[in-house]
Amino acid sequence: SVEERVNLAVKRGYIEASEKVSLIRDFRNSTAGLSAYLKHRSQDFEKTVDQEYNDLLRKDLRSRLINVGKLQAIPQNEIKDMIRNNFATFKRFVECIERKRWVMDDIVLSGSDRREMRMDWTLDDYRRKDPAALRKDPALLARLLEQEKNQKQNK
Repeated sequence: SVEERVNLAVKRGYIEASEKVSLIRDFRNSTAGLSAYLKHRSQDFEKTVDQEYNDLLRKDLRSRLINVGKLQAIPQNEIKDMIRNNFATFKRFVECIERKRWVMDDIVLSGSDRREMRMDWTLDDYRRKDPAALRKDPALLARLLEQEKNQKQNK
């Protein structure tokens, strides 16, 4: 039935729970229309899952999962299933995994030396070496964005 299909789509994450009532009302007499609509929404959802997976892998997941080698053994399709089932929880899980720490970070960049070296960091340096600092300090991010903008204008 239309209600069962809409409930299943909500469960799978293709549509939001807030859309449920209006979809049931709009497609009550058109199961073919509902099928086409849900197919389109599921394809969009799959594209989003793939994009989120690739973004996490590229930006964040790799640096975190290196620290937990067993997680690298999980097949890609299983990781995507975790994202599909509940991306918010998956993302929180990944954020809980501590990034791999390099010994040289603690030796070379300890104490005041660390602050002095960061004074010369560009936005790219922060993005590569310490993106958490950008999230924690919006003023720093704004300053670095402005600095990058000015450098591009001067070229």
